[in-house]
Amino acid sequence: SGTVRETNNETDVYITSNMWKRAFPERFFALLVTLLVEIPVLLMISGGSDRLCMLIGRRRYQLMLGFLPLSSAISGNCGLQASTLTTRAISHRQVTAENFQSWF
Repeated sequence: SGTVRETNNETDVYITSNMWKRAFPERFFALLVTLLVEIPVLLMISGGSDRLCMLIGRRRYQLMLGFLPLSSAISGNCGLQASTLTTRAISHRQVTAENFQSWF
């Protein structure tokens, strides 16, 4: 019974927290790693690949291209976590039509 109360208290704290308190510190490291992994991908996709290749060299650039699938997987994982948290909040009636704007 004590564990259920603790879980309910944690849920209440999570619900009443703003967006920044929900993201930090628990997810900060994962978000930071994702950002750092995605920056080179952004440069490659947005047309900065020639500059990036010149900056780090062809061999390192080719190695970095090998990590594109990993980068896509990390992006997908972040999206999946966000979707799961949203679905859970809706199913537990933590987010309703009346209060959904307060989550932003």
